[in-house]
Amino acid sequence: MTVNKQRLMRLQLGFIETEVGLLTIWRLPWGKRPLGTSDVQITPILMGTWQAGKKMWVGVEDSETTKAIRAAFEAEITTIDTAEVYGDGHSKQIVAQALSDVREQVVYATKVFANHLRHDQVIEACDRSLKNLFTDYIDLYQIDWPSGSFN
Repeated sequence: MTVNKQRLMRLQLGFIETEVGLLTIWRLPWGKRPLGTSDVQITPILMGTWQAGKKMWVGVEDSETTKAIRAAFEAEITTIDTAEVYGDGHSKQIVAQALSDVREQVVYATKVFANHLRHDQVIEACDRSLKNLFTDYIDLYQIDWPSGSFN
């Protein structure tokens, strides 16, 4: 498919084209939505960062992952999902490298693993998350693989 046909197809699908220097960024005009009844506004598409942890993945380069996370932000995907088990916190450090300068514009959704649910363990896991994300707050804190997920 030629570049002109690709461009025409994207425009017909409702994508918005933005020129940034020599780059063309394509995005959908989807906006944000409230998370349940909270004041947290999330995008309907999230950026997942399991691979950024590098554990169990081959050929994942931090520099490329950082660029991908930043490209998602530029495309208005501002809700970022991560978890303590994604590379034992490495994915959070990559997220922070990519987005710490725009922290107020993104939503961090992260998770504590199901075997860390005692009060002191949750606090310790949360503290590690805050440190790895280079932030002083987490927008959404969830349980990764909650009870009942494995039959």
